[in-house]
Amino acid sequence: MKKYFLLVLIILFSSFNYANTHVEHYNKVSLLKYGLYLNDKLIGTHTFNFKKDGDLFFVNSSGNFKVVKLGVVLMDYKTNTKEVYKEGKLLNFNSKTHQNKKEKFVKVSLNKKKI
Repeated sequence: MKKYFLLVLIILFSSFNYANTHVEHYNKVSLLKYGLYLNDKLIGTHTFNFKKDGDLFFVNSSGNFKVVKLGVVLMDYKTNTKEVYKEGKLLNFNSKTHQNKKEKFVKVSLNKKKI
C-alpha cells in the first residue's frame, strides 16, 4: 500500500510543467524586512525588495546571520538572491550564498524551448 501511495504522489508531482509560485500577493509591497532571533537575541536580518516593471515582477533578497557560542562561530551565513517572474511564473533565479567560508550558488532559467 505504501508503494502505491508513493507512486501516486510521484505521478502527481511530475505532471506539473512549471512551478506555481503565488507571488501576486506581493504586488503592492515594495520592501519586507525582518530580524532573525535566537534565544531573544538578534543574530541577523533578511530583506526582500519587490519591483514590478510591465508584466515582469522582480524580487531581490539579501540575508545574513551569525551564530556564536562560547566565542566559537557555529554558523556564518550570507545570501543574495534575484528572482524574475512573469504572470506568476518563475523565469530566472540566481542566488549566491556564503556559508561557513564556503561559496554556493544557484542559477536557474526557464527553458523556453520546452514551453
